[in-house]
Amino acid sequence: MATFYVTPTGSDSNNGTSISTSKLTINGAIQAISSVSYGNGYDQNTVKVYSSASGPATYYGKHASYNSNIINTSQGNKYGTTVIASGPHDVILDCSNKTRGAYLTFYSHISGFIFTASVPSARTTDSTVEAVFGSTQTRIDNCTFDNCTDTDSTCVSPGGDNTRSNRYDPWVKRCTFKNLDCTSAIYSPLNNVGIFESILIYDSTFDFQAVYYHGHSTDYGIVRHITIDGCTMGREAIESSKADIQNCIVSNCAVNSSFRFYDVLNSAEVDNCLAYNNTTVSGNFFSTGDTRNNCKLDDPSYTDRAGKDFTLTSGSPAKNTGLAPSVGSLGSGLGSVFDLNSASFDASNPSMGAYKFIAAAPSPTPVTVTFTLRGGSFNFKGNDNSFTIKG
Repeated sequence: MATFYVTPTGSDSNNGTSISTSKLTINGAIQAISSVSYGNGYDQNTVKVYSSASGPATYYGKHASYNSNIINTSQGNKYGTTVIASGPHDVILDCSNKTRGAYLTFYSHISGFIFTASVPSARTTDSTVEAVFGSTQTRIDNCTFDNCTDTDSTCVSPGGDNTRSNRYDPWVKRCTFKNLDCTSAIYSPLNNVGIFESILIYDSTFDFQAVYYHGHSTDYGIVRHITIDGCTMGREAIESSKADIQNCIVSNCAVNSSFRFYDVLNSAEVDNCLAYNNTTVSGNFFSTGDTRNNCKLDDPSYTDRAGKDFTLTSGSPAKNTGLAPSVGSLGSGLGSVFDLNSASFDASNPSMGAYKFIAAAPSPTPVTVTFTLRGGSFNFKGNDNSFTIKG
């Protein structure tokens, strides 16, 4: 296992094995990886991509040979590569005039990037993030997708095998999608087993579903803690072919009259979800015959919707009213019931939506200090204030 480094001041002629010899492009670092094995593909090598020390850095995919995809682990089959934005400030991938922002082979993991297009008319011509095959297991987390995908493409096309692995569950987690005009935010392949969790989608237009999850016939996967607000869909907001939809919020959205906001097939359920102020000619939020449990049609009471703060206030009907699933109900290979790093995790009953309820910090109690001064002097300095008492 090796680690390679990318900085705005690096050079692709460097070996990339240290900060002082960093690469300039992400693909320059990926192509420097030499030791990979499909059989032991999990988390073999890491590429750390840094901002500048003083502010954000933008990467454009300038690698001489592999510049059509800013991140490309498929070229040379760089199995098990983790590519992570390593700060200290934002790491931005400018997808203008690119085929994709990331093209991923098996066991690829990308984390922490902001995908955008500085030229709105030149967004990615294919999916902004795409797995090579439907069976390609990939992980995408902590990323933001902002106006980056062409109108005829899906923003994220994740892979997913048809079985669950203790070592490598494919997933899309803790991601934000905003200002999109494309076919879908996330559209999964057939027969996949993956996890879609802690996802926020807002102010976007989709030709099809905002989120579509297929799932395997016996190993369904997980769809939970998704918040969708202020979006227009040509089809459903969230559709799942086999997995239950749990702990989600769809608010202030519109769908075509032939479709619904939540839709499940093949005996899947919609559990502990909320729909509010959505519009459709038919007026139905759920498909006829779908099994629904503990669903609400109340205002979710966001902290500051206008300011895009979709956390929940203390009076929210979505607060701590989500479903707390058991390991047994989701399959023995799941591991932890919740991803402890996900925004939606809560030690008690989870809240609906992409963010757990976080209680406001109590106001500080004023501190009163009484003292008696007898002679001498007293000098106080702090917080740009000072005073002196002499007696």
